[in-house]
Amino acid sequence: MTDTLFIAGLASGFGVALLLLLAAAFRSYWVDNIRDQLFALRNEMFLYAFDGGVLDSVAHRNLRSLMNAVIRYAHEISLYRLIFLACGHGLLHVKPTPPKLYAEWLDSINQLPHAQAEQFRRFHTQMTFLVFKQMMVGSLLGWLAILFTGIYLLPRVIMSVGSKKFSMSRAAERLRDHVPPINLLETEALKASKLA
Repeated sequence: MTDTLFIAGLASGFGVALLLLLAAAFRSYWVDNIRDQLFALRNEMFLYAFDGGVLDSVAHRNLRSLMNAVIRYAHEISLYRLIFLACGHGLLHVKPTPPKLYAEWLDSINQLPHAQAEQFRRFHTQMTFLVFKQMMVGSLLGWLAILFTGIYLLPRVIMSVGSKKFSMSRAAERLRDHVPPINLLETEALKASKLA
């Protein structure tokens, strides 16, 4: 009986070691992947700013700096960190203030023509979405949240097909009310880059 327990323990130990090795390899891939996607987005934004003649605008400069900070901080981005930051702010009753660079960016957006302002907002939204997507698929907690959300939403969508009772936008708004603000990570990235 002890030989069986020893072999089972040894197999479990090897299994855990293999899982940890795969998790470390996946983490490296995850960081490289998010950086590649952010580099591509930053390049697209640069080309847009160059073509639109707003390359030297505060809106472009500050959003580029924010993207650079998030690219540099990519190895620190995780769902666990976001939850930890949100809980820390909530427990300490600290209302996070956006960094000066971010506040300047928001102000500068309003000085651009409407079409350009919307495009810069889209670039920021795309960056935020990329970070959020990678946080969710890069952690076990994220996969569980995706599974729970799917289990929660799928029956409601199926039951409300054709009715006006349920809308995805309303569901997304309700979900957003219970998700920590992702701009906490942007603030941390700017602080780490000494831009805040």
